[in-house]
Parts: sequence; C-alpha cells; structure tokens
Amino acid sequence: MLPLPPSSSSIPTCMRIHRTRHDRRIMREIRKFARLYDISVRFATGYQVRAPDGMLVDGFFDPPHKNKKGRLVIGGSRRERWYWISTVAHEFAHLLYWVFRGYQPGRSYFEQEFHAEILADRLLAHWGVHKTIRTAHRRNASTYLAWTLKTYSGKKRQIRNLHHAQLRLSM
Repeated sequence: MLPLPPSSSSIPTCMRIHRTRHDRRIMREIRKFARLYDISVRFATGYQVRAPDGMLVDGFFDPPHKNKKGRLVIGGSRRERWYWISTVAHEFAHLLYWVFRGYQPGRSYFEQEFHAEILADRLLAHWGVHKTIRTAHRRNASTYLAWTLKTYSGKKRQIRNLHHAQLRLSM
C-alpha cells in the first residue's frame, strides 16, 4: 500500500506552487457553490489523493450519502498550473452533473469521463483560462480518454481530438 501525500503543514511554503489571483477566485467560487449543497472542498498539497476506493487519483468527487457530507478533493497542487486547473475543472464538472442532473450522463465509466472532459473544457473557457492552457487540457484529456477506453472496456480506439468530439456531441 502506498503512503498518502504529506499534509500541507509538512511542506514548506517555498515549495508550493504560487496560484494566481484568478486561480484563487475560481477556488473561492467553487467552495461557495459546494457549500450550498453540503459538500466540503479540499485542495490537497500532494501530487495525488486517495479516493474512497483506495486508488491514488488526481482528484475525486464523492456525493453526499445518508448522513455523510459530500467531498470534492483535488490533488496536484505541486504540478504545473495547466494540469492543476484542468483537474479542478474536470472534478467540478462531475459535481455540476450531480447537482443539476442527479446523475452522470452515460452508461459506462468512459462515457461519464468523456462528458466530464467536455464540460471541463467549457468551464475553462467560461473562467477565461488562456487558450494555450485549454489546448494542453484538450491534449491531456484525449490521452486520458484513450487510456480510460482501453483500460475499462478493452477497446483500442484513439480519441484524436477532443475539440472535434465536442462539436459532434453538441450537434
């Protein structure tokens, strides 16, 4: 079993990646929105976080159950800004689907992740994130979706361009 990332108190301030004022505003808005639905938000300091099923992931959304509060946990605060902000958008997309639909569209895990990546791209545009970061997000999302498809369904299909897939989906 792999150890959990160190807590924020054990990491010197000089090693933390500086967040811009824009990033802090996005974080504040996500916290406000999540508070309305009894969901706690945590921006972890390590590369990855441990999901409820025990896997190490970049982030996860766990909706409220019975008497337990929901959780939105995002790791990767030591990574590059583009990777971190795209993880924030992806996990927030899962939260938005849960809030407004009550479920995630798509029958398979791949379809759920595909819809989350499409919405994450739209969120990045809405937040005014620079085009180069959005392009990096699309490349990373395409690679992630191809890996997800291969890992969870056994199919070997390449997602060539998330932007074209997004256009097909919106028509």
